[in-house]
Amino acid sequence: MQWLARLYARRIVNVNVNIVLAGLLALPPVVLVVHLVQYLGVQPSDQMTLAIPRLGWSVSFLTVSALTLIADIFFDFSIYLVLHWVANHSQWRQRLVKPAEQLIDAADRGLSFVHDAGIVQFQRAILSPILYGVWLWLQYDLIHRGWSAESATVLGAVAGIATARVLHTFWMLREDKRRRQRAAERAKTAPAPPTAGGQTPGA
Repeated sequence: MQWLARLYARRIVNVNVNIVLAGLLALPPVVLVVHLVQYLGVQPSDQMTLAIPRLGWSVSFLTVSALTLIADIFFDFSIYLVLHWVANHSQWRQRLVKPAEQLIDAADRGLSFVHDAGIVQFQRAILSPILYGVWLWLQYDLIHRGWSAESATVLGAVAGIATARVLHTFWMLREDKRRRQRAAERAKTAPAPPTAGGQTPGA
């Protein structure tokens, strides 16, 4: 089990695991919101209009889809912050990862929790149109095929999360490769350490 815990301590691994876990943990309260909305009499086919007179905008969208989006953003992002802190900045990680291994991940190179988590959340925000586009489109389509709003919400979420995770993983792997290349270049240009007699090699 320790090797599994050490694998989870790798940032690129736990970022993906934590995001998927946060998404799954956020599903029950999101589905509950969808259920309560219908209990209060709002049907999936009902529309809500957002009007901005000064700009001349009037946008109609499905109430259930809008509330699904708002609820998921709140619960998902909140749960992820807790999981990210545990995996990358807590005392648990410090005890698990050896000092020699701590240079592997960005979270161990002096980044604060706010900075480190902010980078991940920013990347997630960039990918969120894809995540929620897949999710809400599938939710909308399944509802109109006769599925319940709750089932459509769950299936849409799984499809959206899977799509975003594949794209985010490739993004993080590309960043990790670039970071390692920069580290290798800095190592080549770094001055040689002094010898025991205080002279640099070749002096």
